[in-house]
Amino acid sequence: MRSMILLNGSPRREKTSFRFSQAIQKQAEACGVETEIYHIIDAFESSLRMDEVIGKIEEADYLGLVTPLYVDYLPYPVLWFMEECIKREIRVKSGAKFFAIAQCGFPDVRLLDPIMGACEIFAKKMKREWVGGIGYGGGAILDGIPMEELGKRGELITHAFSMMVEDLVNDQKIREDVQVEMTVRIPRILYRPLAFYLNHRSKQIARKNGVHDLWTQPYID
Repeated sequence: MRSMILLNGSPRREKTSFRFSQAIQKQAEACGVETEIYHIIDAFESSLRMDEVIGKIEEADYLGLVTPLYVDYLPYPVLWFMEECIKREIRVKSGAKFFAIAQCGFPDVRLLDPIMGACEIFAKKMKREWVGGIGYGGGAILDGIPMEELGKRGELITHAFSMMVEDLVNDQKIREDVQVEMTVRIPRILYRPLAFYLNHRSKQIARKNGVHDLWTQPYID
């Protein structure tokens, strides 16, 4: 039986990236692919957990990273994890494949291009075949809600993951049609209100975590 390891790149263990991982796991197991989900933050915080994850991905036929966009790039624990994997020169199965799912709060998926570029480089360093990735704009709005509770939007995302898994098990690169299926179509007239809402929400989260001066510039004398 073929196996898949999904790496949740979000430091928040049960938010949107995790829900995406669960949806992919369900589709993969329906196709006979044994699938496990690991949180990168656990490996970041525990060397024993890191050793366990390394052992699993060395034997996996498919390795998938599911990650949010943090400050226009990958979250630091994900970068750390990639660097550790490269430093350890871990072995991989013959024909092993790597793919990525990235999501951000804003609807423009072009913001995720740097993540996809980094993932393709990582695949080459790991000697795994890069089969592509797909981006989702609007992940913050989903806010960790399971796909089954998202109605039509959840059905579209699930269908996109089904198409992606079909490509993987057929040893094909991920089709462009999968990205089309995942793309959120928001009228341009709603961009400004959406940006206002997301910025306001980000400020609320910052204040909740102890950031009182949002305009401070600590690196400027």
